[in-house]
Amino acid sequence: MIGMQSPLSSRRIAVIVTGSTPEKLMSVVGTFRNRELNPFIQGDLMLATGGKVTSFRVGNEYTVGRLPVITKVRWWLGNSPLMLILFALIGVLIIALAAYWLLSRLAVRRLRVP
Repeated sequence: MIGMQSPLSSRRIAVIVTGSTPEKLMSVVGTFRNRELNPFIQGDLMLATGGKVTSFRVGNEYTVGRLPVITKVRWWLGNSPLMLILFALIGVLIIALAAYWLLSRLAVRRLRVP
């Protein structure tokens, strides 16, 4: 199976399912129906031989359609580990500053002379 951007329209996807014989073609189609093998179908090239699935990413990634905002952010951060680390450090810094501010107010209140 090969997945690629359609040569006719950039907003479409072309999926090519092929086999050297009709029996092997049906084996590839059966792989889609197999609940155990289906999760291994990824990327833009998949080879199914003897009950085993091998997937590859051989071309550039492209997207078609729209994702919800939170899913788009998760996808972007999943492909940018350095940005994920940066955002995590910023989040930890904000939480640490808020905790410092809160604890210092509590300390001032506790040490205030009655």
